[in-house]
Amino acid sequence: MVINLDEKFELNSYISNIEKQIIEKTLKKNENNVSKTSRNLGISRQDLQYKMKKHNLILK
Repeated sequence: MVINLDEKFELNSYISNIEKQIIEKTLKKNENNVSKTSRNLGISRQDLQYKMKKHNLILK
């Protein structure tokens, strides 16, 4: 992805979007298993659940 820094750039929004994409892909890889996903990402299960709620990611 090429970023045009001549225009307004929202770093927090960009990082948040990347975090959401990584969590979505890792959850899919682990068949929505939160414990396995948290281990793969190197974060606690509680932290992953917080991030999922923050990004409005609901398991189906």
